Amino acid sequence: MRQILRMVWILFIPMMLFSQVVEKKIVTSDATNSDEFGFTVAVDGDVAIIGAHRDRPSGSYSGSAYILTRNSGSWSEQQKLLASDTDSYKRFGNAVDISGSHLVIGAMGDDHSGPATGAAYIFQNENGNWQEKAKLFESNADRDDEFATSVAIDGSTVLIGVPGDEDETGSAYIYTGSGANWSEQQILTDANGSQDDKYGYAVALEGDLAVIGSPGDKSVFVYERNGTTWTELDRISPSGIAGSAEFGESISISGDYIVVGAAKDSETASEAGAVYVFKRNGNSWEQTAKILAADGAAEDEFGVAVSIENNLLAIGARYQDTAAGDGGATYIYSRSGENWSEINKITASDADADDRFGSAVDIQGDVLVVGAYKDDQPGADDAGSVYLFSGFGITGIGDESGANINRFQLEQNYPNPFNPSTQIAYQTDNAGETRLTVYNLLGQPVRTLVSAYQAAGSYAVSWDGLNDSGFSVPSGVYLYRLESGEKVQTRRMIYLQ
Repeated sequence: MRQILRMVWILFIPMMLFSQVVEKKIVTSDATNSDEFGFTVAVDGDVAIIGAHRDRPSGSYSGSAYILTRNSGSWSEQQKLLASDTDSYKRFGNAVDISGSHLVIGAMGDDHSGPATGAAYIFQNENGNWQEKAKLFESNADRDDEFATSVAIDGSTVLIGVPGDEDETGSAYIYTGSGANWSEQQILTDANGSQDDKYGYAVALEGDLAVIGSPGDKSVFVYERNGTTWTELDRISPSGIAGSAEFGESISISGDYIVVGAAKDSETASEAGAVYVFKRNGNSWEQTAKILAADGAAEDEFGVAVSIENNLLAIGARYQDTAAGDGGATYIYSRSGENWSEINKITASDADADDRFGSAVDIQGDVLVVGAYKDDQPGADDAGSVYLFSGFGITGIGDESGANINRFQLEQNYPNPFNPSTQIAYQTDNAGETRLTVYNLLGQPVRTLVSAYQAAGSYAVSWDGLNDSGFSVPSGVYLYRLESGEKVQTRRMIYLQ
């Protein structure tokens, strides 16, 4: 089902470290009261997925999700997604994530095994059209488990949070597969968990690392996969926590860094919020920073949403008083060494009271997506909206030499050798058409990972060992080639089955 979206272009005036940043606001043309479009957001390359968990296509709070795509620098709506068994109170779209040709959508209110047992839906991109392929649910579901309160996907692996399991002790499920074929790989729990820990309230996934938040216990758990087995590496607890904190209600991972939101941390003021940064050291993660908003105020909830991409960090503060009140804000920080500096505070140019801009954020490459799920539209209160910011031409960020980071560079993939997925990072020094392609040793193209217009900047994509037809490639050595303008770089990687 397709819906036309109304789009508003606005020029955003940034701080000195940014080149011209363009803001694009998107709202649905079928907006109705309390849709809460923008409650969840995720972006991968030129595709974004936006949740509207209280939309009513098939009864109250049945929910929906929208696919947005970018072509030649312009974002537009491609498709509106509904569950094939859509029904009242399913809340389809309460959690979303995307990786390449697959995406996962949570429906925590699904009642397949009783009220609010929950489910997750897998969609696959088939020639530009996203099709539902599988429905996932827990093997031992119980009432009010709310399976898929949180979701994450990376390549052929899906991580599902179930914070309502066992009287809100919580659990998490890991699935692997592709297309319509997904199987449960492992159930993760806190062996010492207790009621109201809400383990699984937030989850993040990168390669063979899974991160799970347990805000009731003020802890975050890190697991690593070896073969098909996930083993707990570390249990992270913060230093300098203040108040109830809700440490672990939002999490994100990029390389050696894990960031954790604590939106009710009260160091500067009651529930002003904070974000904690941890860096890997062997098989443990050490706290390297606690970030507080320079203009933080009571009940801002700074850290309610976090997203890290290489040396950039986006932090949402949904109740920050912009415009009238609770308009919300999103802060951008950059890293140099282990020091994080605020380089921008972004608010909606048309901010209004109670929009809650910053309630959901995701940053990747040159794109920042921000949800404002309470934004009112004409005749539709709390219909919601999303803002997409692009054009992050950033200099001097995260480079300790102070040089411009915008250079043409293809990095070695990590991990390498790999199974089931690997991450490829690269940088471009000029805006233009960019291609990143995987080849076999015969020089035949296997998988096109990127084929899009991109601004100068840093990017990272994952390859899950599948070819363009969705089939797994044989074990062996593969080449990956980055092309931008007349510049070309090629590296080798090893895929093991």
